[in-house]
Amino acid sequence: MPSRKRKYLVQMPDTSQIEIEDRLIVGRETLQDHVENILNLKFVSREQLILSIEGSKLVAEESPNSKNGIWLIRGGQVKKLNTGEKLQVKNGDELSLSKYFSVLIKEN
Repeated sequence: MPSRKRKYLVQMPDTSQIEIEDRLIVGRETLQDHVENILNLKFVSREQLILSIEGSKLVAEESPNSKNGIWLIRGGQVKKLNTGEKLQVKNGDELSLSKYFSVLIKEN
């Protein structure tokens, strides 16, 4: 029996979900339809977070065009991603793009 391919989703601030098929860039343009107060988007880069599927893993990295940073929140611990660092993310991980916005990783 063939193994089922993992399906990764990103839960946006409004709780809607976007499937990551290969690669997803999250930034101001991606978030604008999923937030209540678009004025706070000024604290998010146009392209801030890159999520990509590498093999069977989901990897997060800060876009080279970002000036704001990415923070991984996992099990109560917070880790800032360093520029150029790729980090495997898992179901339930939260990625903060600013003090106003974060996205949640879901895996099916």
